Amino acid sequence: MATISFSQKPEAALRYLRQKKPEIHFDYDEIMHEAHHKAFTVAKVTKLDLLTDIQNSLVKARDQGQPFATWKKEIIPTLKKKGWYGKTEVVNPKTGEIKEIYVGSRRLRNIFYTNTRVSYNVGRWEHQAQLTDAQYLRYVAILDQRNRPSHGKNHGVVRHRDDPFWRTNYPPNGWNCRCRVQAYSMDSLKKRGWDKGLQAPAHNVADKDWAYDVRTGSRARLEAYADKRVKSAPRKIMAPIAAALKKRDYHVRKKELHEMVEEVIVKKNIQYAISIIEVGALTQWILDALKNVLGIQVKELGIVLEKNRLLHASPERKENYNQALRTEEIKSLVSVIDEAKEVYIDTDKKNIVYVFKDNKNKDKINKIVIGVNRHVKKFGKMNATLTFAKVDKSDVKKQNMKRIKK
Repeated sequence: MATISFSQKPEAALRYLRQKKPEIHFDYDEIMHEAHHKAFTVAKVTKLDLLTDIQNSLVKARDQGQPFATWKKEIIPTLKKKGWYGKTEVVNPKTGEIKEIYVGSRRLRNIFYTNTRVSYNVGRWEHQAQLTDAQYLRYVAILDQRNRPSHGKNHGVVRHRDDPFWRTNYPPNGWNCRCRVQAYSMDSLKKRGWDKGLQAPAHNVADKDWAYDVRTGSRARLEAYADKRVKSAPRKIMAPIAAALKKRDYHVRKKELHEMVEEVIVKKNIQYAISIIEVGALTQWILDALKNVLGIQVKELGIVLEKNRLLHASPERKENYNQALRTEEIKSLVSVIDEAKEVYIDTDKKNIVYVFKDNKNKDKINKIVIGVNRHVKKFGKMNATLTFAKVDKSDVKKQNMKRIKK
């Protein structure tokens, strides 16, 4: 049997909550369906700093496994301080209409469970999508007095994970929906007599606000699916598909880096909600070199940049050491890693170093230092951007670095 443990470390759920960009929307349905995977919003919250506070508190609660009561107790002082608790007036920024609302346990409970349950199920699916022996999903409803009768009709329904049924019925399927999905192999289903669920009628039960594919919040699943499509395509069209996917990822990474640099470096917004982004991936020839030179087997291909690392290598701080990259140079990190024109292995520190020239100073050179298989908090083993700096050309040669080529 292959199922998901409730005690499993919620890295995927945390990534999901963190990567959302705070957006102010007066009504929940101003953004619909899959758009909620990209944006973090709370209806009637009209201050961005408050919205960010709520998002960060939910990330903390998910990370620490806090129950609703603990989260509520901790967030209420912040809500009171910023005037969004109890009976309060809010202004619709589009119409200017003033509306009186009440923020209490009921509204907070809705915020807490909506976000934690969606992130939890996105994390479950990210794991389920990668299972090789458990490709059948079983719908599990909580059959008590609080359960919706319509959701209860799907209890025990079994379908292959690629079945279209899950596109609109993978839980949650409504506000405060507690349903979940478990993954099993066919052998496990037969042993329990649950294979009958394959013939059970499946009902479309999702409320209108929830009639979308919750699973698409999992970037890993989408990339795995895309990779599968590339590998199964005929040779004559495989290369164009792969190139198109690579181009898509490249532009997404550039956009995310540009936004983070603008917020954190240019605007000095250290409260910027996104704490980590992907800036590239290690290529096969670099993987081969790491194995041949250092005997290192890489765990993940992706290269990430954490907000605190960006701050640590900011022009304002690095200027004190005469090592500051210009803002436009920092924004080029994705391009430099993608092109990989000049790459070294630091055999002492066991890092990857990408090097690119300074177009305004011929005596200087820029370097990006990548730590391989580093433990990134809450994410596990990743390839992490440790720093980037401007150094004298001669410094590169002095260090014990081995240049590698394609």
